[in-house]
Amino acid sequence: MSLPDFKLESVQAGIRTRIEPFLHEMFKNIPENPEEIYLTGNSARGEFDESNPEIHMLLVFGRIDSRLLDHIAVLGRRFGRNGIKAPLLLTSEYLSNAADSFPVELLELSNSHVSIFGEDRLSEIKIDISDLRLQCERDLRSWRLQLRQAYLRSAGEAAWMNEWFMDSISDVFPLLRAIIHLLGGDENCGNTETVLRLGALADSDLSAFSDAWRLRKNGARFDKKEVFPQFDRWENAFRSLVEKIDALETP
Repeated sequence: MSLPDFKLESVQAGIRTRIEPFLHEMFKNIPENPEEIYLTGNSARGEFDESNPEIHMLLVFGRIDSRLLDHIAVLGRRFGRNGIKAPLLLTSEYLSNAADSFPVELLELSNSHVSIFGEDRLSEIKIDISDLRLQCERDLRSWRLQLRQAYLRSAGEAAWMNEWFMDSISDVFPLLRAIIHLLGGDENCGNTETVLRLGALADSDLSAFSDAWRLRKNGARFDKKEVFPQFDRWENAFRSLVEKIDALETP
């Protein structure tokens, strides 16, 4: 079977050299051809770091079964060392019908993607502001619970809590960008700028998130004595955002 033409002209050279072999290998004997392929996340926003590469992709299929998952899982053993993370797999039906259930995630995908194969349907996604507000409030409250549970699970071990902050910080930013959108700002920005823009819009100190992100992207960690004080900084940041959303008029 001949390989398709991928739209890689706008993809940064350092990313292209990593994903092109993956894509070519994926299409060999694949049980179900993807309908769409996207570069997503930090790499799509121009925040790719050669020294600490993290490349995320979204693959959209007509259907997904165990044979397809097995085919792609095998590639992870070979290409994971190149910084290619396990891709997000969605069905075409899911992508068409999930905007009301997962508006935060789909807003992030819509704003932070590069189409490299197939139709670019992510650019056409419409997010209802009422659905977005509901999920933002729910996710903020969930993060506060997760934060408390992590503190308890650490059992006073700073190293464990340090890793929790580093593992979690990337997942916070899609929510922060969604809140910027909710408050009428421009959410098309990188992670550090996201903290600045939302902090100004919400009149809140959100520097805890940018501090953790700075360490995470440089492969560093908090000093041991700094770890547990981060709890109060994250808790206060989440609490202030909940209060800001609660104060909004119902759309």
